[in-house]
Amino acid sequence: MSKSQLTLEIENQTLRQFSKMGVFMCPECTLERAWIKEEPANVSLKEFHSNPKYMQVEGKHIRTEIVDILELNSQKGWCCYEIKISKSDFHSRAIKSFVGEYNYYLMPDELYEQVKNEIEKDIGVYSYNGQYLYLKQKARKHKLIDGMDEQLYYAMIRSLNRERKKQRDKIEIFYYSQLNEYKSKLHNEIREKDKIRWKLSKLPNQGERIEKLNIEIDVLEDVYRSLMAIK
Repeated sequence: MSKSQLTLEIENQTLRQFSKMGVFMCPECTLERAWIKEEPANVSLKEFHSNPKYMQVEGKHIRTEIVDILELNSQKGWCCYEIKISKSDFHSRAIKSFVGEYNYYLMPDELYEQVKNEIEKDIGVYSYNGQYLYLKQKARKHKLIDGMDEQLYYAMIRSLNRERKKQRDKIEIFYYSQLNEYKSKLHNEIREKDKIRWKLSKLPNQGERIEKLNIEIDVLEDVYRSLMAIK
């Protein structure tokens, strides 16, 4: 499901505004979490898989969740950000992956005014005015579940690797597009010079100009063949 323009704006502004020395951020960070029926188990995956008391628990399962933005802060520890852009979005049953030491909502100013009395006291809020994010409610520190620190490190590394590949693919597509555009221009230039050469061949005393065109066309064709070999 593609993100809305407003979601992208808030995400990009968060990454720009909060990035600084000692702060590492990752959008759309995938995280596996232990659940029992419809509630988080509040234990690490390692504990969930190894502790005998969970072996026979009914309804136990692992869910893959997405932290909208995961931050590792050298001063605060792990911070999780959940982006909400509408009242229905805020009230949706979608999982809120608040598993960090500090957890925040990111939302437009208008939405904050509508739901501010419904926001849990321990969850922080930054509101977005179309340009900047402003802290409206401080987050209270949570104690990490034992083993969650390791899970979050793994989740961030895996997701940052995915983001790196996405960026590389995007850059690669852009430059191959530029390359194909240049090859097309080069091909057209060769054709135009060939037409001029043919016209000159019908006129007297054009040997010098034709020879110059021969050299230019030979060079351009060599370059074109080299570029065509790039896949």
